Amino acid sequence: MKIMVGIGLCVIGIFICVMALFTALVIGHPNFASLGVIIGGAIIVSGIALICLPNRPIRVPYFDQRP
Repeated sequence: MKIMVGIGLCVIGIFICVMALFTALVIGHPNFASLGVIIGGAIIVSGIALICLPNRPIRVPYFDQRP
């Protein structure tokens, strides 16, 4: 399930990047391109991070019990 969601986020991020660049070419305003690429890139990175997560929880002790 997490892999499908991660791939979906990657596809949505790529779509946002492409649409932002296309919109910037049509309208001619560079702020649309820069904001769209930044937001799309953040969504792509979150999808990649979700894909790379392990399937089992990672157990880390908060406090070390050494004397």
